[in-house]
Amino acid sequence: MNTAATVTAATAAPATTTVAPPPSGAKAAPRAWLRKRPVRIALGALLCLVLAALAIALTPARWAVSALSIPGPMLAVDAHGTLWSGGATFSFGRPELRKPVPGELRWRLGLDGGPHLAATHPGLKGELRLDLTWGGLRASPQTLRLPAGLLAAAYSRFAIVAPEGELELRWPSTLIGWGSAPPVGSERLDVRWNGAASWMTPVRPMGAYRLLLTQGDGARIDLALSTLMSPLMLEGAGTYSPAEGLHLDGKARFDTATTREGRIALRELLAALGTRRADYYQLSFQ
Repeated sequence: MNTAATVTAATAAPATTTVAPPPSGAKAAPRAWLRKRPVRIALGALLCLVLAALAIALTPARWAVSALSIPGPMLAVDAHGTLWSGGATFSFGRPELRKPVPGELRWRLGLDGGPHLAATHPGLKGELRLDLTWGGLRASPQTLRLPAGLLAAAYSRFAIVAPEGELELRWPSTLIGWGSAPPVGSERLDVRWNGAASWMTPVRPMGAYRLLLTQGDGARIDLALSTLMSPLMLEGAGTYSPAEGLHLDGKARFDTATTREGRIALRELLAALGTRRADYYQLSFQ
């Protein structure tokens, strides 16, 4: 055996290194992840929606009532059911004068025509609908009728007068949002005191009065008090804002057609409402 030849041949042969091609799955894996990612996002969003629906359907309404029960003119008192469908009662007025609002507010959440809340109350003319929009909640125009005795809870002088009759509250379609305020001068609420009466005068009914609320600058609401029909004329103007509260100044005077007997019958009531001046009574509410 020629050992030298064998060694020479082995030495002369070049060393060849073979590099295995990358497995096809190495490039396919990222693409597969990209294809699956939208599916995972959709599934995650669906899971969040299901959990939110379960929370709405199962959360007791009284928890929401506790969250809404903050100092203010309207206070949630009691509730039953869930956030999806339930009911609650309310009280109105200052803490020391607060009165229960008659009737129960009932609600249900719906999805037909978009997510919305439909509410009913014995005093409402029809169903109140709150639609969820990009700008906030859109409240449908509605009319609410309540006993005028609730005015006694708003101001101590009203508590002495003990108003009787009916309150009629009307509002247009209103956006309750987190964006800019409605245009200045736009109507926010129209409050009417119909069939006005008081135990302090035998004149009944005294007539009807109106308090119109319009949008002012920023968060300010402008107030305008007027008389629709009465032997006792009330007029005034003022403002309301969350920071400064209510300020309303006005005058009360007899209508020119009011008889002497009528003026005598209304004098005690006027003295309870304001301070006497030359030919009128000065009103101030704040």
